[in-house]
Amino acid sequence: MTQRSVLVSILFIFSLTSSAWADLPLTIEDLLTEKHTFRVELGLNYANSDRDNVSALFDLIQTGSERFVLLPVDITNQRQNRNAVVITAGLRYGLTADTELYSRLTAVSDDVRIQTGTQTASQSSQRWQELIIGLNHQFSPDNDTPALLGFFELSALENTATDGTNLVHGKTGQIGFTVYHSTDPVVLSLTAGYRYAGDRDVRGQTVNPGDLFFINPSLGFAINNEVTVTGGVRYTLRGKDQVNNQYIGLRTSQTDLEFGLGYALKEHLTLNLNVSANISGKSGAQTSFNMLYNL
Repeated sequence: MTQRSVLVSILFIFSLTSSAWADLPLTIEDLLTEKHTFRVELGLNYANSDRDNVSALFDLIQTGSERFVLLPVDITNQRQNRNAVVITAGLRYGLTADTELYSRLTAVSDDVRIQTGTQTASQSSQRWQELIIGLNHQFSPDNDTPALLGFFELSALENTATDGTNLVHGKTGQIGFTVYHSTDPVVLSLTAGYRYAGDRDVRGQTVNPGDLFFINPSLGFAINNEVTVTGGVRYTLRGKDQVNNQYIGLRTSQTDLEFGLGYALKEHLTLNLNVSANISGKSGAQTSFNMLYNL
């Protein structure tokens, strides 16, 4: 395998293992957006879940290994089958050679089918969901020791309404890191992070969604200069929700199996496809397609 193959592998493995690094360019020297330049990203994500006896006010949808969207739901003793389509648009700016700033806007189209006994119903909604601002920083390159990269992001605006708009500010934040090491033609990667969710007003109640811890080991293999395949396992642990300072529901954990395909279409354009399926619990499956374009 050529050096370019390894670089493509590094590029795509980060599309699975880090929201902060979901769009690495094709050279190790440019892990971050080049100083004083911009990059644009677009994403289309689909998630399906099937749950009984819903006990949490928010359903957690993943649009990437470290990209999570909290979708408000109704607490019921019913079965709920949910389809969610999440569209993201982001812009990144190189602040320095080692640091970039980014923002990401998310919109959601949600369709929920509900069954109570023999009766069925459905609810649909479309809304703007979240505006994220964040910071990525490279602490060390991949040399004698694995590369170390860190990320931090904050929800500047977040919609807590099941339909319509009810905005809260600065209630959710996330911090984490990624380490990786390349051994031609394989790239080994590990990402871990913590997501904090603070109190917010939801339909006249004070709700605190459970905080989240996640860890994601992954492996990428460069087939050739343009194509990379990846596989990994994602583990998440989420705390109980609180409503008016009272805990409800359960502390939950789940494990997902991931498979991905990356294609460097052109020098400035990279396409990524990722599929994940739950292998513990009943959270369903998710598919995401992302495009990164360097201006």
